Amino acid sequence: MALYTVRKTMIHLALSGGICVLIGVLSAHGRVYAGFAAAFLGAAYLMSAWLRFLKSLGTDVGAWLRRKAPPGAPYFHRREKQSKSGLYGGKDRFEDSLTDEQNEREEHLPLKVRLRGDALSFVLCGVLLLVSSLYI
Repeated sequence: MALYTVRKTMIHLALSGGICVLIGVLSAHGRVYAGFAAAFLGAAYLMSAWLRFLKSLGTDVGAWLRRKAPPGAPYFHRREKQSKSGLYGGKDRFEDSLTDEQNEREEHLPLKVRLRGDALSFVLCGVLLLVSSLYI
């Protein structure tokens, strides 16, 4: 888990540092706006760390905000009760999403451990960005 957390922290610090440098170079009041950007990103990382930690405990705040699927028609009202094989084959025969590939790459760590590692990584990024915003 330590390697996962360190790698994720370095990636996020490099990304947010690059954004702050880019804002500092392109803005009219360079260092001032770069400091504001670092403070904003630090606060955003702390909030996302809190949300990841809550998700690792089983409270998914994002699920509360997502729309729920409307209720479907009851089984006896559906026209196609069975998938028909034809020219294109049956329905839902192939899974095209990439979530299985991502889970296979990171399957050595369980989801709860990954979420806690993400939370720790985001806390480190948030604190470092907030501290660096004071000195920019």
